[in-house]
Amino acid sequence: GGKYAVILGSFDGTYFEALTPQMPGMISPMQKADGLLLITPDVKQLKKDKRVKMIPIKWEFCSTKEEDLFTL
Repeated sequence: GGKYAVILGSFDGTYFEALTPQMPGMISPMQKADGLLLITPDVKQLKKDKRVKMIPIKWEFCSTKEEDLFTL
């Protein structure tokens, strides 16, 4: 069995780009991240322009707009 991985990144409204560097236990990338990917053990590689499900992690707390998980 493989492991689950969390990839922090930035989302520009169209594309998600992983932040680098990211190592286990690092929290410094979290201040720049506005989304994350949860990679399941069966995923060996992600190719550029592949559709992924991103979890947004920064919301406007004063907004009336509802946010949800979505596929890019």
